[in-house]
Amino acid sequence: MFGGTAFSPDGAFIYYVSYEKSDPDGSLYRISVLGGPTIRLIRNFDSMFTLSPDGRQVTFYRNDAEREHQSIIIASLDTSEERVLLSRAVSETVLDGVPAWSPDGSLIAFASGETHQAAEPEGGLSLFAADVRDAGLRQLSAERYVSIGKMNWTPDGKGLVFVGRRPRETNQIYRLSYPDSEVRRITNDLLIYGNYGLGITDDERAIVVDIWEITAQLWIVDAEGNANNARQLTLGGRDGVQGISSLVDGRIAYVARTGDAYDIWTVKQDGSRGKAVNSRPVFSGKDVGNARRKVSRLHFRPLTRQSPLSHGD
Repeated sequence: MFGGTAFSPDGAFIYYVSYEKSDPDGSLYRISVLGGPTIRLIRNFDSMFTLSPDGRQVTFYRNDAEREHQSIIIASLDTSEERVLLSRAVSETVLDGVPAWSPDGSLIAFASGETHQAAEPEGGLSLFAADVRDAGLRQLSAERYVSIGKMNWTPDGKGLVFVGRRPRETNQIYRLSYPDSEVRRITNDLLIYGNYGLGITDDERAIVVDIWEITAQLWIVDAEGNANNARQLTLGGRDGVQGISSLVDGRIAYVARTGDAYDIWTVKQDGSRGKAVNSRPVFSGKDVGNARRKVSRLHFRPLTRQSPLSHGD
């Protein structure tokens, strides 16, 4: 299995992470773009990575399960010599995203937050930068995100483009200006942008990204589970992915995506529908068996008229 990949700054080599049965922690390899033998450079490399501007070093995260620490590592691609830029106890701080080396080589940007906040629905991750020389830290933005994926500095060093997810939204692309820390959302659509595919052209006029496409609908089958008699109930894109439950009156409550948010819907035969809050519905009642026997009687009807979900994609 392969992990992260990157071209060397001169375009002569490809660096990539590979996992094998004999090497489950992963290793960083290098191969010429013209082909030839692969060279294993660094072991214990279970992380996405970024090369230094001169192509002589690499930065990545390393998890130390025994010490329960997560660290940002800088390693030489020639000698494999390593140094720890910073290290944090996972019980206190979580590192996220992919560390990004600034074009002048002086800073490494990364995402971090307090562990207890990062686990909350509203998110607790923000962008920081560490000085490569002395590991001095500065917060690039106080805005909080549920998750942060790949990030790249713009070639002029005046901005950071990254994949971020805010509460009640899907992954979108943002730009942080540096050093004034103004955040601007580049994309504003219903697409889900992948966490690990992001690149910027040298003239800064275009970015390349990847998109996650997931589709799910509700179907009903008989008690024997005969798929030949299955019948489709909904036509949404992510119906039931975040939760589904039976109600005592024969309805099915399920979570579906509406715009950037997720809401709870009910389904019966007449096609009307409405929404409620929260995800992963679980029915609490006495007549669960009767509800399941009535599951074929379907229509949509509002549960409540409240605010959107607190959960993102």
